[in-house]
Amino acid sequence: ALTPNFDSGTPTYTVSVGNAVTNLTVTPTVSNSHATVKVGTEDVTSGSASSPIALSVGSNVISVTVKAENGDTQTYSLTVTRAAAPLSSDATLSNLTVSQGALTPNFDSGTPTYTVSVGNAVTNLTVTPTVSDSHATVKVGTEDVTSGNASSPIALSVGSNVISVTVKAENGDTQTYSLTVTRAAAPLSSDATLSNLTVSQGTLTPNFDSGKTSYTVHVGNVVNSLTLTPTLAEAQATVLVNGVAVISGQASAPISLNVGSNTLTVVVTAQDGSTQKTYTLTVIRAGGSTPSTGTVTVVVTGGSSTGSTIQDMTQKLGTNLNVSATIYGADGKPLNLSDIPVKNDGTFQMPNVQTGTYHMVLNVIAPTGEKLAGQPATLTVDSNHAAKIQTELIDPFGIVRDSITHQPIDGVKTTLYWADTQLNRDKGRTPNTPVNLPELSNMAPNQNHNPQITRDGGQYGWMVFPDGDYYMVAQRDGYVVYDSRQDLRDEQQGDTSFIRNGLIHVGQTIVQMNYDMEPKAVREGVHQPYIYGYPNGTFGPDNQITRAELAAILARILPDGTNSATVPSFQDLQATHWAYNSIAKVFGLKIMVGNPDGTFRPDDVVTRAEMAVVIAKLKQLPTALDTDFSDIGGHWAQAFIAQAEQSGYVTGYPDHTYRPDQAITRAETVVIMNRVLQRHVQHVDTPSIWSDVPSTFWGYADIMEASQSHDYQVLQDGSEVWKK
Repeated sequence: ALTPNFDSGTPTYTVSVGNAVTNLTVTPTVSNSHATVKVGTEDVTSGSASSPIALSVGSNVISVTVKAENGDTQTYSLTVTRAAAPLSSDATLSNLTVSQGALTPNFDSGTPTYTVSVGNAVTNLTVTPTVSDSHATVKVGTEDVTSGNASSPIALSVGSNVISVTVKAENGDTQTYSLTVTRAAAPLSSDATLSNLTVSQGTLTPNFDSGKTSYTVHVGNVVNSLTLTPTLAEAQATVLVNGVAVISGQASAPISLNVGSNTLTVVVTAQDGSTQKTYTLTVIRAGGSTPSTGTVTVVVTGGSSTGSTIQDMTQKLGTNLNVSATIYGADGKPLNLSDIPVKNDGTFQMPNVQTGTYHMVLNVIAPTGEKLAGQPATLTVDSNHAAKIQTELIDPFGIVRDSITHQPIDGVKTTLYWADTQLNRDKGRTPNTPVNLPELSNMAPNQNHNPQITRDGGQYGWMVFPDGDYYMVAQRDGYVVYDSRQDLRDEQQGDTSFIRNGLIHVGQTIVQMNYDMEPKAVREGVHQPYIYGYPNGTFGPDNQITRAELAAILARILPDGTNSATVPSFQDLQATHWAYNSIAKVFGLKIMVGNPDGTFRPDDVVTRAEMAVVIAKLKQLPTALDTDFSDIGGHWAQAFIAQAEQSGYVTGYPDHTYRPDQAITRAETVVIMNRVLQRHVQHVDTPSIWSDVPSTFWGYADIMEASQSHDYQVLQDGSEVWKK
C-alpha cells in the first residue's frame, strides 16, 4: 500500500513488502485523457498495470512520469522496500558418518549423542557431517569442515575418545552432536615360551628348542657356579630363574652348584598373568679328580663348521699367522700357564691341567708379534686325561646395510677410533684417534686396514687389540654419518666383550657388529590422505571408482585456494549431493566436464581412457604422438592417453594394450595419483589400516600412502620413506 494515501498533489510515496514479494506492477491513471504516462522507461496505458518490476532486497525506487498534452511533465516517486529473508535457525545435521565402525544408535537429526566401537588396530578415523541447511556451518572438534566432506583423521587413544560436532545456524544458534569412540585395548598375550636359553658353563642337552622343557648340563668339578640367560619370545612376559626375577636376554645371578645333580627352574609367566611354562635344567657337576700328568695333544674342533676352526681361521686370515691359546679358571682368571702355541693343523700340546671344564681364548698373533683379540672356546678334560676343545668359527667381519631397503652398502668409509675411557688412558692410548692396526695381508676384504672401504656385499672387518674400548665412524655420500657412539644397543658377546651405549668393549675375544646407515633426506613434511575407505574398515582396492569419487580425490589434491566461481548446472546433480562442491571445483577448472546431454553422471564408473584425459588436463601435459599401445588407434582419447603414457603417469599391460574402455579400480587410481603427486613411496613398514589390504597386496604401499596421514622424507634419489 502507498504511504501516504494517494493524492494527485503528493509526488513522493513509500511502499513496504515482504521478502517473498520478488516483483510488483504499478497502475497509474491520468487526470486528463490527452496526457501520457511512463512507469520507469515503459510507456503504460492509463488505468493499466505496468510490466512486473523485479525487486531487490532493500530499497527500490520507481518513477512514474506524466506528460501533459502541451509537453509539461510531473514525476511521482515510489520507494519500495523489500524485507530481507529471515535468517535460518536450522542447526541440525541431515547425516553423520564415520570412516571406521558405525554409529549407535543409527543417525537421526534429533539425536545428539552416539557411540562408536572400533578395534585396537584402528588408530584414527574421520567424521563426515552433512548440514540440513546450506547456510549453516559445522566444526568437527575445532576444525572447520565443509558439509558432506570428511574431517582430517582424528587420532584415537585406547579407551574412550569424545569427538564433538558443532553446527552453527545462519542466525548464530548452535547445536552439538557428541560421538564417544571406544577403541579396544590390545589383547593380552598368552605366550609363555622362551626363544632361547643359554648357560655360562657346559652345553644344554638336547639343544634348546622352545617346545622342549627338560635339559641336562654336565660340568666339571672345577665349575662351582653358573648363570642362566633366558630370552623371552614375548617381550611382555616375565621370567624367574630359581624364583628370582631376571631381565630377558640378561644373565641371572650366579647359581651355586653342589657336586652331583642340581635342579634349576626357569618359569615364564605370559602377559595375561595366568599362562605359565616351566623349563627344568638338571646340572650335573663332576666329582674331584687328580691332575693329569705330562702333556696332552688337544684337537680344536669347530662348532657347526666343517673341519677345524684353526683351518677355517687360516683360510680367512692367512697361513703365515700364529695362534695361541689361553686357559682360564672358574674365577675368570688365566691359569698360571704360558700361552700355548696352536699348530696350523688345529692341535696343541697342553701341560698338566686338572680334570674339568675350562674357558679358553684362541688369539691370533700378528706378524708384528702383537696379540689380537681372539675367539672363546670350551676346554673339557676328562678323568682319563683326554681333552677336547669346542669353539665356533672365528669371523670378525660385519655387514653395513641401508636402514630402509636393508640391502648391503659397498663404498662406505669406516674408521675405528680409540674411545675416551679410563681404560684406554691407563694404557697410554690417545682417545678419539684412529687405531693403528697391524696389516694382515691375506685377510679379506680389506687386509685389516684402518680406515677401510666396505666391499663384497657391505663387508668390513678388523682383528683388534684385546682389552680396549673402541668406537666407529662411517661415511658415504647420500647417507647420514654413522657414529657408533649414538648406537644404544646392548649386546654381550662372549664373556669379556660387549657393545653397550655406543661403546665397543673388547676383552679377550673379538666383537662382530652389523649396523645400518640412514639415507639422507632432501625434503620432509606431512602427507594427508586424499582417498578414504569405507565405514566397515575396508578399502575396496578392486572396486571400480566413480566419477564423483574421482572428483573428490582431485579436489583434495588441488592446492589450497584453487577455486572456481563456475557453478555446474547438470540435470542429474543437486547441491545436496555429497560430492557437489568437489565436482564444482574440478568442473570450474575444466579438469572434468559433463556430457553432451547436460548430465554429469556422478555414479558412472571411470574408464582408463577417462583417467588419462583427467591426468593430461590436470598436469597440462605437452602434445605427444608416439605410443607403445596397440589398441588406442582411432580412439576418442588417443591423444590424451599418449600424453599420459609419455609423461610416465600411466602404463599398459604385458601384451602392449592399454584397454582404454576398461573401468579403472581404486587401487590402480591411487598408483597413478601417487605418480602425479610424485609420492614415490618405496616401503611402508606399518600395519595395514584396512582389513582387505594385507601387506602382501601388490598395491599395499601405494594404498597406505594415499589413505593414511604420515610424516615423510624424500631421499636424494627421489624416493619417499615414512618417518617413524
